[in-house]
Amino acid sequence: MLKTLSRLIGGLTVGRKLALIYFLDLTTVIFISGILINEKFIAINFTNKEIVGNEFIAAVRDGLLGVVERDGDQRLPAATRLAATSIRPAVNATQLAATISAAERRLGADMGSSAASSHFAATLNPTPGVPGTGPATRGPSAALTAGRELLTRIGNQSNLILDPDLDSYYTMSLIVLRFPELLEVVDSMHRLAWRMAAMPANARAAEQTQFLILEGRIDAILAGIESDYHEAFEASGPRLRTFLTPSQQALSASVMRFRSDSKTLAGVNDDIGTALPARGTAQVPLPIAPVLAALRAAWSTSQQEMQRLLQARNDEAFHRMWLHLGTALLLMALILTLVFFVARQIAIPIRQLAGVADLVRQSGDYRLRAGWDSADEIGRLVTAFNGMLQQLDEHRTVQNELIAQASAAQAQRAMIEAIPIPMMVTSIPAHAILHANEAARVWLGGHERNPWQAGMEPAQRSRFFQMLSDTGAVDEYEVRWGAGATPSWAL
Repeated sequence: MLKTLSRLIGGLTVGRKLALIYFLDLTTVIFISGILINEKFIAINFTNKEIVGNEFIAAVRDGLLGVVERDGDQRLPAATRLAATSIRPAVNATQLAATISAAERRLGADMGSSAASSHFAATLNPTPGVPGTGPATRGPSAALTAGRELLTRIGNQSNLILDPDLDSYYTMSLIVLRFPELLEVVDSMHRLAWRMAAMPANARAAEQTQFLILEGRIDAILAGIESDYHEAFEASGPRLRTFLTPSQQALSASVMRFRSDSKTLAGVNDDIGTALPARGTAQVPLPIAPVLAALRAAWSTSQQEMQRLLQARNDEAFHRMWLHLGTALLLMALILTLVFFVARQIAIPIRQLAGVADLVRQSGDYRLRAGWDSADEIGRLVTAFNGMLQQLDEHRTVQNELIAQASAAQAQRAMIEAIPIPMMVTSIPAHAILHANEAARVWLGGHERNPWQAGMEPAQRSRFFQMLSDTGAVDEYEVRWGAGATPSWAL
């Protein structure tokens, strides 16, 4: 496997090997970038789920407020109820139940709220004779309890309860926790006030403790609401304060009026002494309607701002993602351009060097040179290659000269061999025979060392070599040569 891979890579050109290295590195960069982009999408999907949950809660909010308004209307005498419905439309329980069912079908796919939504829709539109679907005389109604359970499920499953930003977290606390709790306590206090109003004065004392407990809970809830508003304002910009402060102040004022009206209705501060019907229809106050209107306004405004905060966070996440992605792509393009340029700086001289080497191999012309000017290893390689060609060219010139000299010597020897006159060459001072033609070998008579001693008389030899030493050359010196088979004269 490794040998096969090595053979495949070995068959690639230098440029393609460099491109392979770059694309392998690029694959790692793309993988890491994909992980980071996926993390961005996880954050965006997290916020998108919150947006869906906030929209779902709007439908649940209307259902909760509607069921409290409906139960409040049912407590009023007929004439007062007609007066109340002339100010606002009567609550349509069937329509509220249909709205919850439609919201579940449209928004509840990832909330796991199907059972809770069905239960809440059933309690909104009560069935006579079915336990748990009618109004309660004590404590929260079944619809209010079911609505809060659905609200809790949506808050948990839609990530709203886990919101990471402080401004939207405290706004979430208002719409998911504080306002539903305030609605439940207001409804319980209203129920208790009406029940105490119908009691004789001596029977109210047993219920006053429960009324005061509810009043304390309202104080605690208002303190929590005030704290959440304050923290949300501090964590966010001025827009949130501008949009939420009016509804906050109206809600606080309406709750205080509700407490006062409920205490009057329940006879906590004064002794009513008679049952409610005996007081007359015109004297029956409507303490819950204003606080429900103010709570609806504060709840709706908070949800609108929550929607804006979530959408702004999503837009910012998309903006950062596209900005980072664009920056990464731009950097990758610049890096690719630089890598391509660097790869050319490596591949081109090597390709040229290979081309010159191939031409030298084919033509045998060592005068060719590779051209590249740089101070890196490739530049030194080209310089060394050109130096090697120069040395080879010089060696070839020397070799040609040696060949020419050898050829000339061979020609001289051949010419000497062809001459019929005896000719020989000896060394100095040993007088060894370096060369002698065929005629000279007969003339030498077998003397291979110092033929001058054997062929010339001592006096002639001394005079000959003295003349050679004095003038450097001896011309037309006639001697009697005695080294051959028979003595002869030599010039």
